[in-house]
Amino acid sequence: MDAFLHLFKLANSACGTKTGAFPSLFDGVPCTGADFQIKSLDVIIKIVGNAVRIAMAFAGGLAIILLLVGAVYFILSTGDPGRVKRAKDIIQNTIIGLVIIIMAYGAVTLVTAAI
Repeated sequence: MDAFLHLFKLANSACGTKTGAFPSLFDGVPCTGADFQIKSLDVIIKIVGNAVRIAMAFAGGLAIILLLVGAVYFILSTGDPGRVKRAKDIIQNTIIGLVIIIMAYGAVTLVTAAI
């Protein structure tokens, strides 16, 4: 358990600060003093929420790449019905996944903002 808690001590200087486009693991986490300690369930929920938001940002990037792959498959299908169907399936499934990612991001943001 000590090794796991050590991971949280590595980012003391970034605790509670936003440092870029992606959310950091410690956004919105109150820090007092030089030593970071998990003192309540609210802190754990915020850290887990931030981790989920980071994962969803990477999933959104992957969805955009898959959308481009589907478009390239569609362009290179040369009218073959099997290839066109495969490209349309890739694009359709990617759009469905992107909608799920956006809805999950909204739910996580709603839950973490309420705390």
